[in-house]
Amino acid sequence: MSFNRILFVSTGLRNDDGALVSAMNLATKSNTNLDIVLLLPLLPKNLIDYAQKFADTFITEFNSFAQEHKVKTSFAGELTVLTLNNKHACVSLIQMVLQHKYDLLIKQVDSDNHEKGFKALDMDLLRKCPCPLMLCRPDHDVVSGSVAVAIDPFSDEHSGHALSLNLLSTAIGLTSGSDKALDVISCWDFSLESSLTTGTWLNLSMDELASEKEKCRSEHLSALNEVLNEVPEQESLNVQHLNGFAHIQIPEYVAKQEIDLLVMGTVARTGIAGFIIGNTAENVLQSLQCSLLALKPAGFVSPVKLD
Repeated sequence: MSFNRILFVSTGLRNDDGALVSAMNLATKSNTNLDIVLLLPLLPKNLIDYAQKFADTFITEFNSFAQEHKVKTSFAGELTVLTLNNKHACVSLIQMVLQHKYDLLIKQVDSDNHEKGFKALDMDLLRKCPCPLMLCRPDHDVVSGSVAVAIDPFSDEHSGHALSLNLLSTAIGLTSGSDKALDVISCWDFSLESSLTTGTWLNLSMDELASEKEKCRSEHLSALNEVLNEVPEQESLNVQHLNGFAHIQIPEYVAKQEIDLLVMGTVARTGIAGFIIGNTAENVLQSLQCSLLALKPAGFVSPVKLD
């Protein structure tokens, strides 16, 4: 998997060196350059006269920091460092993506403890950024570490099926050349099981209930296999067909297997200018403890405009 234009977002505080290294390694793997945008902190009004000097010093120190990591990673591409005011950062970043046609945005997870879930800026980007978004957590190797991809084979729209194929091909590309298998996670649940067991309005025997549950499992697995049959190298995939709700099973599996990067889709519907994340995806995100590569379906329209 290669990317033509990569944008790395940094606070410039030197606490996101792991994410910077990942960005450089992905740029090297893609044989492309790397653009970096620094989010400058807002100064109080009484210090506004020092804004330019502060910005210049901030950039100089970060350039030195970036060059050190360029040498360490043997990154041979060009580094271009830009700056943005931290106010309205999400809108400004997405406008940069739209204007310069970046096909990957990378930043470190914005979190106090980096352990679970995502905070405001990250969630805004997950909802509104039109290009793939990689959110890195410390100590999770997104380039050569273990990778999993979450797939929902059921979709009423062609775009949903196309997204599943894109998720798979992207994850397969990320693991090419790796000795680690790609984990494919797909969850099914027989949501009526509790109601049918305890309800008085419809009496089913245990055998009938088991039959209905098996039918649900079989239909889901058949749909999943149809998707998998459309991608190459399917024999190298470690398919996990898990029984249970996705927002519980996916984070638990990722944590137990010590997955470094989860690839998943984040938008429930397409063709709508907005920031719609499906309830299942939203719940998965809030419990996730690893790095994330989030993809949108074709036809997604960001609510952020260039003008």
